[in-house]
Amino acid sequence: AIGDPNTPGLTTLSTQWCSQASLAQRCGRAGRTRPGWCIRLLPEFMEKTLTPYETPEVRRTPLTKLYLQAKGISDSLAEVVQGDAEATARLALKVSPAALLQDLPAPPPPGAIEAATAELAVLGALTADADSAGMTVIGLIALSMPLDVRICRLVWLGALWGCLPEAIVLAAACSSPSPFEAPSRLELGDSDEFSARLRESARSRRYFDGGHFSEPLMCLRLFCSWLRRLPVVPSSYSYQRVWNRATDLMKESEAIDV
Repeated sequence: AIGDPNTPGLTTLSTQWCSQASLAQRCGRAGRTRPGWCIRLLPEFMEKTLTPYETPEVRRTPLTKLYLQAKGISDSLAEVVQGDAEATARLALKVSPAALLQDLPAPPPPGAIEAATAELAVLGALTADADSAGMTVIGLIALSMPLDVRICRLVWLGALWGCLPEAIVLAAACSSPSPFEAPSRLELGDSDEFSARLRESARSRRYFDGGHFSEPLMCLRLFCSWLRRLPVVPSSYSYQRVWNRATDLMKESEAIDV
């Protein structure tokens, strides 16, 4: 994933050649437990043109969550040494979030830090677009949740407006692969079978979308349809069997619109 400072919060999946270090690591895997073969699908002369190491993730992805974590550390350090100039000088503490990020083995570019503070201010996680800004309630909540800041904001707004279950489902839909089937011609050799599976997938998506043209809402309607089938399953089943049976019932009968 690669981030663009000009489009905060967005990353793109880009196909790139691996590094020489990755090639060596894969070679080690081939002989981990016994002698093996490592086959590389590139010409031998091209291996020398690859970069020695991959670009660190901190230099190619958005820093919103990482900056928020650095902000939390810097606030804690500032609180510990507050009013003690001697301790601050003796420990040489750098309590600024940007200063902490610059101490990383591969520090991010200054433009990425500025983009992170600007986005966090827009999302309401910081009180202002500045390194000295305070952290808001949304920022504190996002700091304690293992989710992207935007997803944390979605969950927080759901709790605030009294629709937390729906917000959690939408958050899961935004941060996980689509549950709908995506037929591949590589897996299905027969063209007729591939066309039939493709039409069925499109029909299912169109049905659960309900005219909203929104994939998160599509997943929410799918989840609600699955939820309606849980009471039909015998209560003597284990949780796993109940969930699996409810999934099977969706294949056997048409869903009910939300």
